[in-house]
Amino acid sequence: MPKISVGTVLFYKGDADRFPLESEVVLEGVDRRFEGVRFPTKGKTFLYGHNNAGSNHLIRLGPLVGLEAIHAEITVEIEQWIRHKVNLSNDPERGLMHSRLLSFARATKEVLEAVDQVCSPEVGESIFGAKGVVVHPQALDALLDDDRFKHLWVVAYTVDTREIGRVQVATVFNMDAVDEIQTGSELDAVEFLI
Repeated sequence: MPKISVGTVLFYKGDADRFPLESEVVLEGVDRRFEGVRFPTKGKTFLYGHNNAGSNHLIRLGPLVGLEAIHAEITVEIEQWIRHKVNLSNDPERGLMHSRLLSFARATKEVLEAVDQVCSPEVGESIFGAKGVVVHPQALDALLDDDRFKHLWVVAYTVDTREIGRVQVATVFNMDAVDEIQTGSELDAVEFLI
């Protein structure tokens, strides 16, 4: 089954060898890690894409607050990967209804306009800013109430942060789709709380 990878940085209290003092670590997204960005509340938001600058930024935060910080890669099932730009048709090769993933970077103008139509009433203006950056990500919760989008498990998009500028993120609306969590060996013995 097709899967995607998203990432986060986990923070925990550690001993002198960086091993956790607790037997459980909460799988947190980046939802509260970027000041001024309000993410959807019906899912957890993670970093998305290779070499995401957000990861290095978050790793540096741990020592500032007296915690260990470690990168985590989360594998999420999406059922089908659409190779072309997705549209709203019933075409199995292009239709959004055939996948659980919507990446705004891989969507047609028709799909983005439909997203804006659904989400804009939540904030009173377009959710999109310059170059397709989502300026009101919290409004993406509204997608789960629309028949064209409520089947989605993951929505990937770009936001602009004060700390590092533009960063790609993905909100996972179905945490049951999480297949695997990989971290460094320091967390091999812990249980992840999702």
